[in-house]
Amino acid sequence: MKQLTFGLIWVTAVSLVVTCGLLLVYRTILPPQVPLWYSQPWGQEQLASPYWLWSVPGLIGVMAAVGWWGSKFLAGEKLLAQLWMATAIVVEGILALAAVRIIWLIVF
Repeated sequence: MKQLTFGLIWVTAVSLVVTCGLLLVYRTILPPQVPLWYSQPWGQEQLASPYWLWSVPGLIGVMAAVGWWGSKFLAGEKLLAQLWMATAIVVEGILALAAVRIIWLIVF
């Protein structure tokens, strides 16, 4: 369990540093609308203000808190607590990769 806790902290820290760093570095280059809502039909519905990209680091922080809280709440069920923490780690990684991909698509 300590390895998963360390993994959650590490993935959270790296994800937040990378996403916030990219958003800060490229904030002047970002266009007035960025593609963010990929579940919507192609076109205007997918576009959002660049400020919405800051929701990704926020969601990463929320997932870290939910992952940590859930593992503490489920401490009696070791396997379920480990699965909860591992799921939080995977979701944080996916969110960070999505943010990096969106910024990479726009900048390069």
